[in-house]
Amino acid sequence: MVFLAENHELMQRVKFLSAASSPDTQERLLLAELELELSHRLLQKCLIAMGTSVDFKPAGIDEIEWLLRMAPTELCVEVLTSVSDEISLSGQRRKN
Repeated sequence: MVFLAENHELMQRVKFLSAASSPDTQERLLLAELELELSHRLLQKCLIAMGTSVDFKPAGIDEIEWLLRMAPTELCVEVLTSVSDEISLSGQRRKN
């Protein structure tokens, strides 16, 4: 919930630009930059790293940079989707 509150404005800008059907290259570039920034923030705040011990800790900058820059796109999308799903409220969760 803290992440959502802290990044509400950025998420609204991404949503607004995504809804626009403008073929303008500048707007598409801005949207891509905002999506990358939001993804980076999401991973920094919400992704945990698991090691050989039972301790969970935030993923380090090296793991996040590798995921965003070097990992296969499908893996990065899968991780971002999983993290997003975990922090969002489903219909059932909202009822409770």
